[in-house]
Amino acid sequence: MSAEASEREPGGRDRVSRPLFPLYAACQGSLRRIRLEQAANFEKMLWGRPRLVDHVKPEKRSQMMAAVRSKDTKPEMAVRRLVHSMGFRYRLHQASLPGKPDLVFASRRKIILVHGCFWHRHRGCRYTTTPKTRTAFWDQKFCANMERDRLTLRTLKRMGWRVKTVWQCELKNPSKLAKALNEFLSI
Repeated sequence: MSAEASEREPGGRDRVSRPLFPLYAACQGSLRRIRLEQAANFEKMLWGRPRLVDHVKPEKRSQMMAAVRSKDTKPEMAVRRLVHSMGFRYRLHQASLPGKPDLVFASRRKIILVHGCFWHRHRGCRYTTTPKTRTAFWDQKFCANMERDRLTLRTLKRMGWRVKTVWQCELKNPSKLAKALNEFLSI
């Protein structure tokens, strides 16, 4: 698959749009210094209009975003039920640890983080999409999330914890996930 997407202009001509994966490029190395506002202004100058208009009113969008939870999410609850059914006991969201990990197995010095593919940018996953409106805002937000995840993981490992990240899309195959979790927690 090409790294660029093609669109049709009103006149029927093809034009090449911006790269499909700008976030990963913007978050790496020296490219991080590129200001996202400049990129958004350049895009507007290039195409002469915003890419797409949000079909939801701002008040409704705000209400929808306020409903996004940080704990007790569906993926987290599914992992908790699975781990509990396997006979393992754990602590939830331990505030004394960096990033307040989802499941903490203190006696084993192990942690399970449950990440949503959209919010934490699971590479190569079909659920890792970027909203069409305010792309500069979302790119900046996703970069911050990924950087915070890297920092949390690094800090936990330095503290002597073993960490397993469970992605939302892995819940599509519960038997495979159960085997991986059992292997992680048993060793």
